[in-house]
Amino acid sequence: MNEGQLRPAWFDAFHLPPCGSCGVSGISASVARIEHIILAEMQILSQPNRVVVAGFSQGAALSMILALTSLHDLGGVVSLSGWIPRRCRQTYNGLDHSIGDQEINDLVQWLQDTLV
Repeated sequence: MNEGQLRPAWFDAFHLPPCGSCGVSGISASVARIEHIILAEMQILSQPNRVVVAGFSQGAALSMILALTSLHDLGGVVSLSGWIPRRCRQTYNGLDHSIGDQEINDLVQWLQDTLV
């Protein structure tokens, strides 16, 4: 996928969305790293449910996995240009692998509603 070049990524993937067992060990390791960060943030904040996990592309996939598996009471999860297994809840017509103004406006409104 990276034309043989080494690039920073959360996990190895040869196709998007990953199929089969592509990157499973890397995904697990990344989720564990993020869980440690969440724990540290929850200790700092007086309201742990104000922690929001957000990601783009592979980070978005990880945020969704965290939403499904975390034992923590997260304030929210944001997935931008990522994938959700089997179906998406919100799509933006004409938006390929990028970020659009309407998507960002919806995100800002959701964060304001959630965190205020």
